[in-house]
Amino acid sequence: MVDRGNRAVHLQIHSGRRAVPVRLFDIGIDDTAYPHLLFISQAETERILGSHLASHDIDIERGVELTELSH
Repeated sequence: MVDRGNRAVHLQIHSGRRAVPVRLFDIGIDDTAYPHLLFISQAETERILGSHLASHDIDIERGVELTELSH
């Protein structure tokens, strides 16, 4: 997901003719390999997770509803 996501999100703040680029979400935490938020589309997330489940012979059921659960 890290390879497919976008962590380098920028914002342009405009004031008159001036534009200031601001990098978002690089919060500078040094004790993690992922010190940022990761933006990835819902479709890409579902594709990645679906492929992972399929590689473990797990089918995704769509259009179904859990109506009761007991243990």
